[in-house]
Amino acid sequence: MPQFTLPLWLVGGFAAAVADLALAAAYWSQHGSTTQRVLQSIAAWVVGPAAYRGGWESAAFGVLLYIGTLCAVMALYRFLSRHYRVLVRRPVTCGALYGVLAYGLIFHLFVPHFSAAVTRTLPWQWEAICVAVYIGMVGIPCALLARVGVASK
Repeated sequence: MPQFTLPLWLVGGFAAAVADLALAAAYWSQHGSTTQRVLQSIAAWVVGPAAYRGGWESAAFGVLLYIGTLCAVMALYRFLSRHYRVLVRRPVTCGALYGVLAYGLIFHLFVPHFSAAVTRTLPWQWEAICVAVYIGMVGIPCALLARVGVASK
């Protein structure tokens, strides 16, 4: 019987997205926001403000969109690591830098300038948490997963 395994970038992207969304829901619940609203805010990247009127359907779309985004972030690191070997030779340093870069590109370039979402300035505490999460739960795992099955030179 053939064995089926999921690509590591898919597993890593899913795990990072679910953990990050749980953290976001917990953080924003302390500031009066619901989990549904947090998830709708991601759907708003594509749908715009109408996402907040879409109920759990738009919240589910937000979950899928964010999982897809982080899977793409993971897959991109794996692709780049095939061309730039330093990315697998120095996984903590390169992964941490990649996490900061990924966070900056997603939330300070793409979302505010290329999405339908209406953005606002967020508290510095939330930004600091997000950068730390992207370093520890996105960037470094990207680098470590990219090393699997690769002999570093």
